[in-house]
Amino acid sequence: MTLETVMNEIHKWYENITKKYAEIIRFEIDKDGKDIFIVNFDTNKYIAQLVVEDIGFHPHRFVSFIALDKERDIHQNYPYLFYDDEKDSVSDIIEKLNSGIEFISN
Repeated sequence: MTLETVMNEIHKWYENITKKYAEIIRFEIDKDGKDIFIVNFDTNKYIAQLVVEDIGFHPHRFVSFIALDKERDIHQNYPYLFYDDEKDSVSDIIEKLNSGIEFISN
């Protein structure tokens, strides 16, 4: 699996969720380039960030999704955290992203 494949599928996923959750989640694309895609999500209770980037010095292969509870302090554990790895397929990644979006939308 390549970064390009992951980026293409996540862009399709993003288009779908922005329509489905438009009333619940505020979306902001921070960066959208050939090798990077960063989206910030904001709900009444949570903020989250999706990062899709090339392999580098980070704990994920291509994708991370991190959510924080707005009502907890900065030392909180992440209520939802996903890092992909070499074993994850694109469908695994999309499934985990859907779980993250469901989590922050409730």
